[in-house]
Amino acid sequence: MSEMKFDLTYGGSMDSLATVHVAGELAYLNTLQGLVPVKVIKVIKPGRGWMVGEGDIVVRVTATRGAFNVGYGTRERASRVVPKKHVVMSRLHPRIDTNYRWETGEKEKNPKGTKTVKFSGHDLDLKGGHLSVRRKVIDTRTSGDHGADPVGDGTFRMVPSGDIVSLEERNRRLSRRTNGACCNPCRLKNLSSKLRK
Repeated sequence: MSEMKFDLTYGGSMDSLATVHVAGELAYLNTLQGLVPVKVIKVIKPGRGWMVGEGDIVVRVTATRGAFNVGYGTRERASRVVPKKHVVMSRLHPRIDTNYRWETGEKEKNPKGTKTVKFSGHDLDLKGGHLSVRRKVIDTRTSGDHGADPVGDGTFRMVPSGDIVSLEERNRRLSRRTNGACCNPCRLKNLSSKLRK
């Protein structure tokens, strides 16, 4: 195992510029054996990353590194528990940015303020800065067609049977699989009529 050297960037005296982290986040435990991946279980006493001896944080090891085995729990000071995004590569070796602080509280598991938007015929959920596509689940283990590809002349090739069918037949077959929720049939009907002209 190669030796790692770390530069410490001291974050000044302005606490307002430090990024705030809470229990539930992934971090690294800064040890003599290198950085050990951990999950912060509880912040008993808040602490700042640049203040040695401050804070009281309970962590659990998530990957075995040297003498630290998976599941091992320990209480550490804030300066030794480094949030993941505060370990950055600088030229040839990692650098620890100590401009962070641990606060009491927990990471929000289900952020409020979910926003749903439509884009390109899909429903998208925006939760806490993460975008995800809302999908319809179709059981493909049972017999019957579960999809269709447009041929180009207003007809569709059914998947997996390969039958060439009209728009109406396509909608009828797919509605049986998706409990009546067909993929935007009005838009496809307009597209189909334009292709026939």
